Amino acid sequence: MSRRSDKPGTLSPLACFCGRSPRGFYFIDPEAHEPPAVPCCSMACLDTSFRMKGQPMRLNPTETKAVYNASPAVGEYLETMGKTDLADMTEAEWLGFLGHAFNCIAGEVSAIVKDECPF
Repeated sequence: MSRRSDKPGTLSPLACFCGRSPRGFYFIDPEAHEPPAVPCCSMACLDTSFRMKGQPMRLNPTETKAVYNASPAVGEYLETMGKTDLADMTEAEWLGFLGHAFNCIAGEVSAIVKDECPF
């Protein structure tokens, strides 16, 4: 399932508000008459959708540790490009940088939680 809609920069209505694929967690506003279900990827996002509506999303402790652990690899990527000023990057370089940073952080999250999954 794609997390993005056909329109660039917009989320599919089937995606968690953070952009990740939903995993069966849903928030339904009990005060709405016919509430739409809001799909969430995790209990953390479910909690966020309930408590922090309209506020910027904060990283959970695992994500914070992953960002810290991935920082050297992300920095090395910038060094191989020879650019440290993000404003000097072309669109392709910027997208490559973001993809690399995302993959490094996602890999670190996977490494942190690898022994937590019971299956």
